[in-house]
Formats: sequence, C-alpha cells, structure tokens
Amino acid sequence: MTKMVIKVYITGVSASTQLRKHQQDVLDILGGMKIEHQMIDVSIDDEARQFMWTNSKQPEKGKPLPPQIFNGEEYCGGWEEFEVAKENEQVYDFLKLDQPAGEKIKFRGEGEEEEDKKDEEEKAENEAPAADEGETKEEEKAEEEAPTEDE
Repeated sequence: MTKMVIKVYITGVSASTQLRKHQQDVLDILGGMKIEHQMIDVSIDDEARQFMWTNSKQPEKGKPLPPQIFNGEEYCGGWEEFEVAKENEQVYDFLKLDQPAGEKIKFRGEGEEEEDKKDEEEKAENEAPAADEGETKEEEKAEEEAPTEDE
C-alpha cells in the first residue's frame, strides 16, 4: 500500500443536515486518527465535482453524493463504506494505507467511560467525611491552608 494524501470530496452547500453530519464525521475521524487529508469542495470546483461523479461508485439513482473518499486518484468509498470500516476497525485498509505499527485505533468517545469512572472515584474520595468532625477532606484541606488568627 502506498502513502498518498487522502482526498475527501465534500460540499460546502447542502440543505441536508444528514449529509453535513456525514461529511463532518469523516473529517473528525480522519483528524482524530491524525491521517493527512485534503478537503475538496465540489460546490466551488466543477472539475473536482466531475471527477467525483465519474470515479465514485454509481448509485441506483442520481449522482454520487459527498462525502466521497479517495486515496490520491484511487476510489476508497463513500460515507456508508467508511462507517462499516470504522465499525470493523479497518479504516486504514479502507483508505488503502499502512496502519502505523502498534497503533490501536481509538475513536472519539472510546475509553471515556473509564476516565469518567476514575474522575468520579477521585471526587467521591475528596468529598468523603473526615474521620474526626464529619467535614469533607476538601473542607479539611481548605481549613488547614487558611491563615489562622495568630498569623
């Protein structure tokens, strides 16, 4: 597999909220995975739009809609194929790229549950009553750090 720039054909002009979300999803994942990519806006580039239409998988009706993804000039797929690859942790294969050695694919949101659990445990620990007066550890620490009248 060769390393080329991933090209994502998008449109900056669309009334479809779903289409905009699909485009953003692709761009977010590529950015999160630190995969070099180039956005090509077919709403302002007629040649690019023609290239996307000609070289993308043809739908049953109409023309292919953005986002369409290419590795250089080689077609990778559209949003639906990208989603399948993402779910199967095969994004690098989908993009026809070599996966960096030892890299575990992690998408936004993964692992956040464990981090949230740790944060909650730390918060609970800090708010636990102190052994002597029923104050929380946080309040006890604040009292210790506060200047006394003798100072």
